[in-house]
Amino acid sequence: MSEKKFDYLILRASPDPIRSESLNAGVVVFDAQNTVVLVDTSKRRLPALHPDLGRIDFSEWAEKVQDELRSHPQEMQMTILQILSSPLICDRNIGITTGEGALEQAQYLFKRLVERQSATLSLPKNRIIKQSKLAKELKDWFKSSKVFSNKIEGLSRNLVVENYPVDPASDLYADFALQNGKLHIIETLDLRNIDHLTPSIRGNAAIKGFTLNEVGENSNAIAIISASDYSVARPAISMISKFADEVYDLSTIDGRQSLSQFIAKSLHKPDLNLNLRIN
Repeated sequence: MSEKKFDYLILRASPDPIRSESLNAGVVVFDAQNTVVLVDTSKRRLPALHPDLGRIDFSEWAEKVQDELRSHPQEMQMTILQILSSPLICDRNIGITTGEGALEQAQYLFKRLVERQSATLSLPKNRIIKQSKLAKELKDWFKSSKVFSNKIEGLSRNLVVENYPVDPASDLYADFALQNGKLHIIETLDLRNIDHLTPSIRGNAAIKGFTLNEVGENSNAIAIISASDYSVARPAISMISKFADEVYDLSTIDGRQSLSQFIAKSLHKPDLNLNLRIN
């Protein structure tokens, strides 16, 4: 099959013009009746930009826009896309790509221009993060409940394992992990008894957030937090929670009960000690 040229546009998410923040959210490759619309449907990138974007079914949105564009002549499709693109916006610059088919080129452009990029820089090798008191308390609870293993093989035996390697090459290890069909990656952030956020605390929160952000799309990113003064801790909590699929606040009774029930259900341990105590 001979190669042909395709026009394409980048779809961007920019929900708050005043903040001037944006992310590449999708691509459209034009090809008469075969125009292709691909949009980021992951649960982490776009909601991290604005929570409202996490409440939109972009898979359904892309399908509807694609069907509508294909029902019109190609020379009209760009104009129609400008009308249909909300809540996304169309890049002003029309690109040109060359290949055998529109779908092939859309997939290539999506991977190159939209999907999350892999880290190329390693974290400092002398980085040492001591296990927090919160992580130790959870570890003690897992041990007392007989659901803890210090070996990765414990995942296959319905156990919680520690120091799970999210990305060993980048020295990214999560506090805990467990598996129940889906892999659940857990990071803890202990912000109790602090009166201000030191650079070390901020850095720790940022690295934990980055670790959760590197969790695969088929895995579940969980943040477990506890704080004494939320007026002080809120910025650090934001650093980790915006990359988490679920957040458990163990400073509340409801948070402790919810986490206990989640662990019991995930590990198929109906007799698990649900009395999780955090000092």
